[in-house]
Parts: sequence; C-alpha cells; structure tokens
Amino acid sequence: MNSEKSRYMLFVESNTTGSGMEALKIAKNMGFLPVLISNNLNRYIGLSQIDCLTYECDTNSITDIINLISSNFNPKDIIGITTTSEFYIIMVSRLCSHYNLPSNTTSSLAKCRNKSLTREALETNKIKQPRFKTLKKLTDLEIKDAINHLGLPCVIKPVDDTGSNKVKLCFTLEEVFQASESIMNTSSNVRGQETIKSVLIEEYIDAPEFSVEMFSWNGEHRFVGITKKVVGYQPNFVETQHIFPASVPASIGEEVKQACIEVLNALEIKQGPTHIEIKILENDYFFIEVNARLAGGMIPELIKLSTGMDLLKEQLRISCNLEPKLIGQNNLYSGIAFITTEKNGILKGIDFEKVQTKKGIEQITVTKKIGDYVQKPTNAYDRLGYIIVKGYSEKEVESLLSNVLAQISIEII
Repeated sequence: MNSEKSRYMLFVESNTTGSGMEALKIAKNMGFLPVLISNNLNRYIGLSQIDCLTYECDTNSITDIINLISSNFNPKDIIGITTTSEFYIIMVSRLCSHYNLPSNTTSSLAKCRNKSLTREALETNKIKQPRFKTLKKLTDLEIKDAINHLGLPCVIKPVDDTGSNKVKLCFTLEEVFQASESIMNTSSNVRGQETIKSVLIEEYIDAPEFSVEMFSWNGEHRFVGITKKVVGYQPNFVETQHIFPASVPASIGEEVKQACIEVLNALEIKQGPTHIEIKILENDYFFIEVNARLAGGMIPELIKLSTGMDLLKEQLRISCNLEPKLIGQNNLYSGIAFITTEKNGILKGIDFEKVQTKKGIEQITVTKKIGDYVQKPTNAYDRLGYIIVKGYSEKEVESLLSNVLAQISIEII
C-alpha cells in the first residue's frame, strides 16, 4: 500500500475514549500519514505523543475544511477520510462525496444520526422496536397524547445526541415535561453543533441490553458479534459494563443477526461499521438504536482481546476502499467496567494499588484529572475511567470486574 508519493489519511475529529488516538497509530502502521483536523486539539489526551499531522479549523464548516485541505494537500494524495466521532460522520460523508472517496450517503447517515428518522425507517419496514412518538413542539396536549399512546414509564431522549446524554426514564407526566423541556432548551451539543431540538418519546422495554457489531462492504453486511451491556443509574441510562462475546441462546442470536441485516438495508447503509443496540427477552427482541460507527466504550478493544480482530484497522481499510478482513477466533472473553462515583465533589485521588498486579487485568485508565469536579453519572461523560480484563468465561470476567471495582479507592472532597 506504500507508494513514492505520500498517502494521507484524514481524520475529522475523533472520540475521546482512547480508540480515536489508537486509530491514528494504526493508520501510521498501515503505511499512511495520519492527519487529525480539529476545532480544538487540546481535547485529545495523548495526541502530542502520536506521530501525525494536526490542523485546526472550524470542523462544523465544510467550506473551512475544504479550504484547509486545498491549502495543505494534493487531493490525489488523500487515500481516505474518516472519523471515530459520532458527531462528524455526516461531515465526513460530505467530504468523501466532494473528493470521490468511499462512504455511506449523507441521507443514510442522517437516518442513523436522527433517532426519529431511524424509528420511521424501521416502522416502514415492519422491524421490531419500541412504540414511539416524536415531539417537535412542547405542549401539554402533545405530551398527554404521547403518554396516552405509550404509557408510563417511558423513555425521553434527544433525537441527535450520544453518550446517553439527556436520556431519562420518566414515571410521571411532570417528569416527561421537564425532561423534554431540557432537551428543547439545549441549542448545541458538546461539539458546538446546533441541535435539532426534537424529543423522542419511547415505550420502555424492561429487558437486558446488548449490542450487535456489524460491518458492511459494498452493501454486504457481515456479523462480528454480540456484546452484553450493563446499564445503570436510573432514571438515566449510563453504560457501566460490557462483556464480549455475550452468551445469547443460539436460536434468538441467529434471528437477531438476520434482523440486523434488515435494519441496515432499511437505513440504506452500504459501508463501514455499525453498532446496533437491542434489548433481548427470552424469545423476543427490540431494536433500540442504530449507530453508523464503531461501538464506543472501548468495545472494539474487547473484541480485539477476545478474537484478535482489529475493528479500528478494518474501519480504516474500508475508508481506503479496501475490503475488511473480519477473521478471528472466539477463544477468550473480555470485559470493561467503568469507574463511577456516587458522590459529587472534587476528585482528589484514585488508588489502584491493591489491584494493579491482579491476573487478568489488561488495562486501567483514568479519564478524569485530579482536581476535576466529578459527580454521580447522568451520562457517559461523567465516568471517571475504566478497567479492562480478560478470561476464559463470561462468569470469570464478570467476577474479576466486580472484584477489582470493589478494591479501588476513590477520594472526593
């Protein structure tokens, strides 16, 4: 894949959990020159240790990005444009269309970014999902009509955010109104992008949550695996633990796998990774969300530990118009537990001394800094860090995660 000319791989922003920085390293190892374009390079911990080019501009403006690219690169030398951030998948699609590089269409990605459009597409194709209503105006009549249709409790969420931000389980009409008002009054997200200001009200499905990791290549959809998720801190929905692979009955697992293919066809997804959240009952399932990106929460790292498959690398291959190589062995289990606190205050310290040498621990990472204000989680951004472990069974991994969390000391003042 090397040539005499430089072949640049452009990243428009990144996520901040670690996989974004890892993607830059992988691009370098593939023989490309990675380039990170951001509106704030300071948000990326560890970026200064990575061998890549960096540029700052308004990444919410396609004109500014194209002007930056034109000033610094020959478009013929750009091998691919991608992102590991949910917030920039549509921008990347627009850039890929401009430079004739592989990507999903902006319309297909809009159906994933806007959860209301996702619901409408699945409904049209008669795919199992919670009953729902979309509110574009906040009135007593519309809210009462929605609750009469869906019942209580119900789930309130913004149509265009991520990280479980402002997602809430509501038990009363007053809670529904307050949660909806909070969404309607939010004009921009954490990346400074204008929000749609619409509220999705969904039937609450009380069942275990899983995610299905898929890859698409020229319209062919390939199954990677199913991840078991633990979600806590009600009435909010904060993911606190993942285990891969999930133990799912073979019969329902095969049915879910086929249904995921129907979902991706309904949303017209043709290329790249997808992270599909579902709830599974004993003999039934419901689609919760479809994300046209790799899973967050370090799930790709779990899959790499369990199977040897490097999903970040496969995403980069697709962005270069190379077929993904999804070959691995399911011979290990892996899990991640997120470090959280029940107490609000200033973080003074996190002590891992008792667990650092424990067998099975692969990684311990703190994502908050000493001196940061921390709080009981309301979304993924409130988590303090994470622990990744591996083992030979789901039970072994769950036990190890529980044991390690119990021995971590967190000091908050």
